[in-house]
Amino acid sequence: MNIAESSILSAVQEYFSLHLQFLEFLPVGEGAWVYKGHDESQSLWIVKLSRLNTPTVARVTSYLHDELGLSFVIGPVLPLDQRAIPRVHGYNLSLYPFLEGKTLSYDSLNEEHQAEIAQYLRSMHDAKLPQPIRALLPREAFDKFQASARSLVRKAREYIGNDALLERLRDIVMSQWDVIDQTIENGYRLSQYCKQHAYELVICHADIHPFNIIQTATTLIMIDWDGIMLAPRERDLMFYRQEMNAEDSDFHRAYGLDYHVDAYLMSYYNYEWVLQEYTDYIGRLFDMQLGEEARAHALDEFHALFGSQQELGGVVKEALCSPLPDAVGYCF
Repeated sequence: MNIAESSILSAVQEYFSLHLQFLEFLPVGEGAWVYKGHDESQSLWIVKLSRLNTPTVARVTSYLHDELGLSFVIGPVLPLDQRAIPRVHGYNLSLYPFLEGKTLSYDSLNEEHQAEIAQYLRSMHDAKLPQPIRALLPREAFDKFQASARSLVRKAREYIGNDALLERLRDIVMSQWDVIDQTIENGYRLSQYCKQHAYELVICHADIHPFNIIQTATTLIMIDWDGIMLAPRERDLMFYRQEMNAEDSDFHRAYGLDYHVDAYLMSYYNYEWVLQEYTDYIGRLFDMQLGEEARAHALDEFHALFGSQQELGGVVKEALCSPLPDAVGYCF
């Protein structure tokens, strides 16, 4: 992405009345560009450019934090004009306070972390929004990435050209075609099943894996609320599915043993995750505006979805082992 630093600094000044002296690029996140900003008082900020509609996110997360007292919700700062959509050269601009702390990981989760995350999720899932705020959130439609994944894997399979990375992508897709086709068909089948059923829709972060949780000196903070939406609880709980399936886990006890996950909803979200990865990585490989290094990284990540050369693994295998309606899930 070739956007001058001066353009970003000017936009921050215009929309947030904040004068940043300079920006420091941070190689984090997927599908977005993130910078650390330094202001005149030496305070630190996070500046993010993405394609997502951040003004809606800011209004909802501000309500959750300020009005409902959900202190673990740290979303983007509201622009001075709350009706404005801060933009820089076609990208949405969002501003966040910089948090001192460390990012969690699945390996670093301890019992206290699990219990705290579960309690936070339960309080958010049980929270009630006034209708004007609730109406700002997208609703689960059970069809996300269905068309894009199908189209892009076909495009990759049929690629004819001399781009080395796309040729390697085509070879991987061809070698894994039976598996890819099965994940797309199963994802579609689950999508149709879920559309025929009614579910309680609650506030969901929608991407609440441990890497989007920061441990500060005193508490845990949930970040990266770009995907906040109304969806079944399983949209968030899928990231802790093993814990929710075990009644003796600290996570399940803290969330509440009164709630039992819907197995087919969990399966749908397992497949949606795979289709999202197909869409993201293949889309980046066909994006010639990205640098060679970024495209090569996308190819490596796509290949890793299927595990090692010796045995199918990764998120693809996990999805294929998920139960399907009126059938038994199976593993390759």
